[in-house]
Amino acid sequence: MPGWLAALNLSPGELTDLTDRGYPETGYVHVVEGPPPEPPPGHVVERDGWTVGATTASPHWSARPITDAERSVMVAERIALVKAEAERRILKIAPLWRQANLTARAAELMLLYGVRGDDLPEPLRSEYREGQAVWDRIKAVRAASGVIEEAVAMAADPTTVDLSVGWP
Repeated sequence: MPGWLAALNLSPGELTDLTDRGYPETGYVHVVEGPPPEPPPGHVVERDGWTVGATTASPHWSARPITDAERSVMVAERIALVKAEAERRILKIAPLWRQANLTARAAELMLLYGVRGDDLPEPLRSEYREGQAVWDRIKAVRAASGVIEEAVAMAADPTTVDLSVGWP
C-alpha cells in the first residue's frame, strides 16, 4: 500500500470500499483535504472518517463537546499566553533591573526617613513619586491580566475569549 494511502488512516471497511471501487487498478485516488469547519462554542471538531468516491476521498468531520480534561488544558494554555503578554508589557514599562532598583530605593528611603513617600523632603518626594508612577502602570497591567485570566477560566470555551482586549 502506498504511504500516502496509509496516511489516510482509512478503516478496514473504507479501504475495502476503496478497493472495490477500482483501486489499485485505477492507480490513483484524489484526496480532497481542507480545513475542518469552525466548531460551535464549547465543542471541538474531529475527523471521524472519510467519504470515499470512485476516484476521490474527502474527510468527514463531526463536532463533540469539549471534555473537562480538554477544557483544563485549554484554560492552562490560554492563561499562560495571558501571563506571557503581561510579562512582555511589564518589561516594556520597566526591565527587571529597573524594578529591582525602584524597590531597593523605596526601601532605602523608608529606612532612612521612616516616613511615607509623600512626606519625604524634596527632591526625594519627586523621586519617590516618579518611581510610584512606574509601579502604578505595572499594577494596571497586572490587574488587567487578572481580569482576562478570570474570563478565560470562567468561559465555557476558553478559546472564545479575546486575549487582546482589556489591556491598559
